[in-house]
Amino acid sequence: MPDQTIVAGISNGAFMSHRFALEAADLVPVFAAVASGLPAALLGMRPSHAVSAMLINGDADPV
Repeated sequence: MPDQTIVAGISNGAFMSHRFALEAADLVPVFAAVASGLPAALLGMRPSHAVSAMLINGDADPV
């Protein structure tokens, strides 16, 4: 749909994709986050609409 957007990000960009999907769920039906978790500041937020997520993480990062 032309009035919807898919967002994606890596690391800090992934944090932003989580936030945008939560805050603008009516515009974001799908988001992808690579190499990040859900930021603690967003734990209490709930989207206004259903949002699908693709979360990609690995176990080879030494940090």
